[in-house]
Amino acid sequence: LPAFRAPPQSTATPAPIIPEGNIGGSGTGTQCISAESTVALKSGIKKNVGDLVIGDIVMTLDHAGALRPTRVYAFLDRAIKDEADFIVIELNGVQDEPLKVTPKHLVFRGKTTDSKSVTYEAVFADAISAGDFLRTSRGNKRVLSVEVVKKTGYAAPLTEAGSLLADDVLVSCYAHTGSHDAVHALFVPLRFIVPLQSMLRNAVQRLGPPALEGFQSLVEKTPLEKVSMLEPVKARLLALAVPEVPSPTEAQEGVHWYPAAISSVYQFAAKLLPVDKLFESLGFVGYTS
Repeated sequence: LPAFRAPPQSTATPAPIIPEGNIGGSGTGTQCISAESTVALKSGIKKNVGDLVIGDIVMTLDHAGALRPTRVYAFLDRAIKDEADFIVIELNGVQDEPLKVTPKHLVFRGKTTDSKSVTYEAVFADAISAGDFLRTSRGNKRVLSVEVVKKTGYAAPLTEAGSLLADDVLVSCYAHTGSHDAVHALFVPLRFIVPLQSMLRNAVQRLGPPALEGFQSLVEKTPLEKVSMLEPVKARLLALAVPEVPSPTEAQEGVHWYPAAISSVYQFAAKLLPVDKLFESLGFVGYTS
């Protein structure tokens, strides 16, 4: 895993790392890549972020700046028809289109203001300004301009590497956290849960209709939804009895259950323990109780 370092803590009012409630484009929780941004697949074909599906192999960069493939295994958020504010970043002579990400999405900026910098830090897109250098597949490129525009459609593909090349610029899969490394570590369990879900679904499906109905009835009677942080667990258990859909992206609109569960756990823990300082020390600048 590349040793990307966290930027200095922002003095701005922090926002939640995981949006709560409605995540419409007018809300502050939307933190993704524009659906019209392009990514390069391992095959060499280019694809819009909004058209990515789970299982696609996209390209990213390793710590040395070399191209490497990485698999999309989930979507942290996805809303193709919703509008949001985007930071549009134009670089010096590399892109067919400028990079388009939401303000609190993490991008990798050179720690020194020259084109030969090999040390990068993960910073929010709204911290980028003209003259900065961003990492691209063709080396370090200078930022020519930065503007804010409204666009429709966004998605946050989650890759095994925790990063990908969007519009030929290296971006993190994460947002609203000061530490790319810390949040990538937080998602390690999900990288094991995803294949486990498929195994469990296959096992449940083999039970046959009568057993499936019994399984669904048992889960529905379990009052997990009375504890907010367990509500996503009940939804996932019920989903095990449903056959896998052909296109995983069409099955998800909104925030993925795993980060939503993390947010619920935090909110619950914050009422009992002083966890704010712990999370702040790890770089999570946005959790609020």
